[in-house]
Amino acid sequence: MATARSRAPRARMCAGDRRAQLIDVALDVFSRQGFRGATTKKIAAQAGVTEAIIFRHFPSKGALYTAVLDSRLASPQRRRRHAELETLMERDDDGAVFGAMLRNICDRYARDPRFLKVVLFAALEGHREALAHLSEAGGGHVRAIKRYIARRQKSGALAAGEPDTLLLAINGMAHFYGIVTRIFERPIASASDQSVVDFFTRVAMDGVSRSIPASPRKRAKR
Repeated sequence: MATARSRAPRARMCAGDRRAQLIDVALDVFSRQGFRGATTKKIAAQAGVTEAIIFRHFPSKGALYTAVLDSRLASPQRRRRHAELETLMERDDDGAVFGAMLRNICDRYARDPRFLKVVLFAALEGHREALAHLSEAGGGHVRAIKRYIARRQKSGALAAGEPDTLLLAINGMAHFYGIVTRIFERPIASASDQSVVDFFTRVAMDGVSRSIPASPRKRAKR
């Protein structure tokens, strides 16, 4: 069945609009077929243009792939989320920091899971250049969060442990939730994304065990 994108008219576009269209269509194709499986011929067909139009805007499939990554890694929304998180870290509000981290991850999966599929394909295909590009783009932000965790651990506000491990534990909840609900498309009918984020934030701050105070009689026997 033809998709809305594959039925796109061949109307003339300004260079900026055409480039944006090609990036969006390429994102769709790369998310379904990976870098290796996708071809500029397939992307051109879905965009309703010739391959020559693609190469007018991008010198190679690799350059188009990098543009797809950068369209999400350098987006205004991403920069705004990072700035908001930095403000929360300056306030030493651990619950708000972890809640924002979890919400941002869930929002990315909900907004457009195609990009996360591209990232997963890059890992499965062993696309070293793409993985290095992703790491470089997000490295500074991740390092800032780990410094925050280490500083809060030093002050006694957070449990001791490797900041890397603590960050993996917190973000891992949201990533796995996103994979199950958006990639495998198995939504949790009884829960909204926000209620899940709130629950994960409580887990990050308080753990999952329920401490029940001993009764006076039990305390007397000790």
